[in-house]
Amino acid sequence: PGQRVLFDVPAAPAQPVVMGAVVAQPAGRTYRVDPLDARMDNLPLLQGIPVKQAERKVEEIHKGALLAREWPPFPEARPLRDVAWAAAFVLAVAAAVFGAVWFSAGIEETTDELGND
Repeated sequence: PGQRVLFDVPAAPAQPVVMGAVVAQPAGRTYRVDPLDARMDNLPLLQGIPVKQAERKVEEIHKGALLAREWPPFPEARPLRDVAWAAAFVLAVAAAVFGAVWFSAGIEETTDELGND
């Protein structure tokens, strides 16, 4: 009792380090790169990790870019599949509204009966 312990709290690093070393990013440099042009030297997150692991990640980025180019999110010619899903959605909403109205018709009578008992 009565003893005092003094210690210094280490300062937090300026940038978070996920794995490897902190790589400073010059001001004004864009972080976004074309996935087909991705290399280890233009992706700051890959700098400072083992070379084999970084090469594997770059290879996966290239595979994803080729897949995205092959299957665009909104192709030029789309089949009319959306009409069937829209009709199914409207039918489901109509069934829910009909069921709510149908089953709510007897609520007042039921509450009156419960109140009289």
